[in-house]
Amino acid sequence: MLHNRNTGGKNQHEPIYTHGALAEDETLIKILNTYHKERLVSNKKIVARLASDHSIIMSLAQDVHESSVKRCYKALGLVGKGPTTCALPHAVKEQMVVDQLNRDPAKQHGLQTIMQKVAFNQHTHLTNRKFASDIMHLHPLCGGPAMGHDKLYKIGLPIWAKWLGAWVVTSNHIGKIIVYLFLCLVEKFGGLPLQASTDCGSETTKEHDLVHPNLAICTSTIFHPEYDLDDLPAHIYLSWVHLRLDWGDNVVCFFNKGIEDGPYNPNNAQQYELCKGLWPKLLLTDLDKFMEFHNGDQSCDRRGALLDFVAPEFAAQCEEAYNSLGMTRLTLENVWHVFTALYPLIYQ
Repeated sequence: MLHNRNTGGKNQHEPIYTHGALAEDETLIKILNTYHKERLVSNKKIVARLASDHSIIMSLAQDVHESSVKRCYKALGLVGKGPTTCALPHAVKEQMVVDQLNRDPAKQHGLQTIMQKVAFNQHTHLTNRKFASDIMHLHPLCGGPAMGHDKLYKIGLPIWAKWLGAWVVTSNHIGKIIVYLFLCLVEKFGGLPLQASTDCGSETTKEHDLVHPNLAICTSTIFHPEYDLDDLPAHIYLSWVHLRLDWGDNVVCFFNKGIEDGPYNPNNAQQYELCKGLWPKLLLTDLDKFMEFHNGDQSCDRRGALLDFVAPEFAAQCEEAYNSLGMTRLTLENVWHVFTALYPLIYQ
């Protein structure tokens, strides 16, 4: 008599997902929603990403697992670019583009970035580039280009990188802060990078003193003895340019709007203190969104990660007052309204 000794069907192989398993797998749903926000629409590429990034196999047969992805997307209501563009009214699509333009008061975002922002923030794909371009030209003109330190970009050799971390700190000109944050990444990823480049500033000296002697030892004697450090190229990063153009310039515009419209007086000691308690909380959350957008990755756990800009007692008071407002989200668009609501709760 035969007995089934593996009633659960578990073995040494990776799990195989089918359309029926979708409703029970929150992880898979979350991953597919992330891919949709990245404007990843090719079923073949989605299958490959699921296998390489998450070890998720949709089905053993090539034609079946691509069909499984298509059915999963349909079940989740994740519509592709073509049907979306045809089905949505003109006014709705126009408002989507305008909403992203309003989030870019510095006028630095181009056509491709705006279309990506629509997908990322509103989960909607627009396929007609001319439509989006026409809407952008109907509204205030964008400013001129400002690429910053684009030394290699002009000759077609930019080198981009993945964002590993971003923090809100009291000063980015203090060497101890820079080296501490670098060590946080070393701890997080479990080792030193093969090659590290920074600009030549006094604030990066301690990091250089820490990294390069250890890197030289590890590279030459342990991991890659075949590499000559004298021959390794000095890679130059450009991702920080996006941090300024896509995020930093706009943050400054939103911050200055609080001064221009009247809610915030930086010369008032109490308002200045409250600003220092509220804005770092917002910026840390917004930095996570920036990294998620540019990496296509999930943001890290930020609980307890905020560095103090105010006294701990005042920070706790601010947090208690903020929680009493019942806010679901703190954004660049509503931060000054929250500031105005918090002020009487803390000082009156």
